[in-house]
Amino acid sequence: MPDSGSEPDAGLEPDAGTEPDAGTEPDAGVTPDPFTTCEGACRETSATIRMGDNSRVLTNAYFGYTEPESPDGSWTLWIELNNGTPGECPSPDSSVPAQLVNVYDVKVPVDATPQSGTTTEGEPRATLVDFDGSLSLNWFDHSSSFTFTPVAASLCATCAKTGEFPASHFVAFDVDAVMEGGAFTGHGYATYCPALTELVEE
Repeated sequence: MPDSGSEPDAGLEPDAGTEPDAGTEPDAGVTPDPFTTCEGACRETSATIRMGDNSRVLTNAYFGYTEPESPDGSWTLWIELNNGTPGECPSPDSSVPAQLVNVYDVKVPVDATPQSGTTTEGEPRATLVDFDGSLSLNWFDHSSSFTFTPVAASLCATCAKTGEFPASHFVAFDVDAVMEGGAFTGHGYATYCPALTELVEE
């Protein structure tokens, strides 16, 4: 007959140490922030700049950081959207696109809150630079009203001072601007380009 020595004892029964605990369940530290997730169409750039009856689609987007001049100021983004060579980060040595639109004075987003501006310095704005003159003969065409809506982002502004960035480093956004005699609308997925970063000299 089985005796007490052959009966399963407490040491063979599953105990608290073998049961899944809070450390094995997804917790707040493991669950990805939805704002940092960007898949499918989110990772594509297609923004249309229209001036009068003519328009062009910009399919590339890059960004850099602008450091505030005072310690209590806000870091901002400088974003360039263009229709130049795909994958070519803008630099003094890169090829010149036919058209580009610069988006600037956008505070580094931490959520999907839209940022809007008019023509006031320090507010989010957009400027067209038309190198081949297909849309405009002006040196610059500025927005009169502009809304930047973050869609997703993984950013680290202060990392620009160390050069060590997160593996996922991007900003995805929608733009909606009224230009004098035109409009600028669409979606962008911008990757980091060091040449677009401006740091305060120490």
